[in-house]
Amino acid sequence: MAKGYWIVRVTVRDQDHYPEYLAAAQLAFEKHDAKFLVRGGNFDTMEGSARERNVVVEFADCATAIACYRSPEYQAARSLRQKYAESDFIIIEGAAATAKARGRAALSSTNSQNTIRRTALLRRIFDALMRARERRAEFYLGRQLRNSGGRLTDDIERRMMQQATRIGNIWF
Repeated sequence: MAKGYWIVRVTVRDQDHYPEYLAAAQLAFEKHDAKFLVRGGNFDTMEGSARERNVVVEFADCATAIACYRSPEYQAARSLRQKYAESDFIIIEGAAATAKARGRAALSSTNSQNTIRRTALLRRIFDALMRARERRAEFYLGRQLRNSGGRLTDDIERRMMQQATRIGNIWF
């Protein structure tokens, strides 16, 4: 059975009072086992228009998503949302599990080869970055030793160890 989703795009007009809506809606969400997949966050508008806040809420099925929306708990919260924000709100049925399974089976052989290639490429990139960071750390510590006149006293060694630790925490 396909899951049900709320897709909501919001422009908040009253930032101070909008949390009242969120608190009131929480009762309906808990009652209907809502799971937030997207709640605000950074986004890029690729086409069309956008609002400042985007929300995707997952429910067990479309009937549960509709029941949550029509529940007395959410209707009370809804009036607050409409008072403090402008919204685009849809309830949509997700893709059926069988369609997903068919799609996965067709792509599995191609995806596994691509995954192996991507993994190998990412590993080479990661290794190269780590070698570059190690070279930078060695260069930095060598410069510190040269600046001390090439003498490695206990004090200089202690400062270099502190620097190495600091570099490790920043660069690694």
